[in-house]
Amino acid sequence: MECPFCAETIKDEAVVCKHCSRDLRIVRPVIIEIEKIVIELDALQRELDQTNARIERIRSPCDTTAFIRSPMS
Repeated sequence: MECPFCAETIKDEAVVCKHCSRDLRIVRPVIIEIEKIVIELDALQRELDQTNARIERIRSPCDTTAFIRSPMS
C-alpha cells in the first residue's frame, strides 16, 4: 500500500508510516472505502461500455442480408 501522506510504499498492516511517521489508523477505513468505491466504479464503467456497444449495434446494424441464403441457391 502507499502512504496517503508521503506516497511511499508501506506494508498493508502498518499502523504508522515508517517514512513520514504519520498515524494511519484514522485514514485506513477511508482508504478501504475508497478502494471499494473504485472497484464498484470500474464495474459500472464496464457495464456502461457494454451498454453503449449494444446501443451502437442497434443504431447501425450490419447488413445481414448477405448472410441469408436465397431459396434458389
